[in-house]
Order: sequence, then structure tokens, then C-alpha cells
Amino acid sequence: MTPHLKEQLSDLSHRARRLFAAISYAREGDPTLVEDLMVEVNAAWRRICEEIEEMLEMYPHLLDALEMRFRRKHPDGPSDDFRIEELITFACTHQLELNGECYGEER
Repeated sequence: MTPHLKEQLSDLSHRARRLFAAISYAREGDPTLVEDLMVEVNAAWRRICEEIEEMLEMYPHLLDALEMRFRRKHPDGPSDDFRIEELITFACTHQLELNGECYGEER
């Protein structure tokens, strides 16, 4: 993996984790503000997924390490229709980078 690609993937990982934090915050917040925040979060989530889809066109094995970890916990694997979303969610909930490494692990 090139340094530039690694940096892009790391940036997407950080952005996805921030969105997960925003979702948790929204669930505990003022219901009148939650709807507006969730619209922003959903739009940002779609942008992350679109960026990963574009990267996968050039690097089809980009998420393979993450998917292998996913399949260890969920042998049926991610669903075809929501593969990227499920892998991102898995990474965020299991403290993983999108490259499959543990968050903060030395590279």
C-alpha cells in the first residue's frame, strides 16, 4: 500500500470514528436538534462510503484485511448490498482502522 493510499484510508477511518461519536452524542441530546445532526451525519457517512467505493475501483483488495477480521466474527460475511457500510461499522465498533489494524497500532 502506498503511503498516500495509507494516509487516505487512515483519514477515512478517523472521519468514520468521529461520525460514530456524533451518533452517540445525538442519541443523548435534545430531540429537536437530533434530526438536523443526523441529516449531517448521514450525508457525511454517504461521502465516506462513496470515497471508499472510488478507492476500491483502483485497489479492489483495499478492505481485504478488514473483511477477513469481519468474517472471523461473522462467518457469513458482509451482505453484498451493504458491504462497505458493514465493514466501516465493524471497524468503528471494534476499534480497527479500515486497513484492518487495531486503532493506534504501530505501523
